[in-house]
Amino acid sequence: MYGAVGARVHVLRAGEFKGAGTPGTAITDGQLAEFQRTVDELNTQFLETVARGRHMKRRRPLRRSLTGRVHVGAAAQELG
Repeated sequence: MYGAVGARVHVLRAGEFKGAGTPGTAITDGQLAEFQRTVDELNTQFLETVARGRHMKRRRPLRRSLTGRVHVGAAAQELG
């Protein structure tokens, strides 16, 4: 959109990852990898918190059930 109206986006930053993902700017492979690392860490924390709240000792079965999908009603009960 910026290019279509003749505008350019400039991000002034101190550090490779500052301003990463700012609309109108390119994202490097390194920045994408850093975003994924952060998402993976947050997911691990989430799984550990859910496991504690459900008094589960192992994360492995929980990791299989918490995939980001939504299961409603009877389907959710069947999946446990």
